Amino acid sequence: MSTTADDSLDECRHQSAAGELTDDFYRHDMARLATLTTTQRAAQARARQELAEYVDALWDDLKLRGLRPADHPDQFNAVAAMRDLTNSLYSANALNAQHAAGDPAD
Repeated sequence: MSTTADDSLDECRHQSAAGELTDDFYRHDMARLATLTTTQRAAQARARQELAEYVDALWDDLKLRGLRPADHPDQFNAVAAMRDLTNSLYSANALNAQHAAGDPAD
């Protein structure tokens, strides 16, 4: 059975949805983060970093097992999407909010 363009798009649906979600969520998250104290924002950054590192480790484990997840979106697109989502929540949102508020660097 051959792969069609529609099949390829469907294989990346999670990653596409994660991108749209992070874009749409950004302003809401930034507004809420702006209301937190410096300590609370730092706690958010740490929690988000831990989750992003966990998902990155899951991806790395797949590669260590020789599975080449980037070459098989039909099987691993959900993991790729979670990597995008968690990294965005950490680096694009939490770290930007700390910087915007003038919080000291950790």
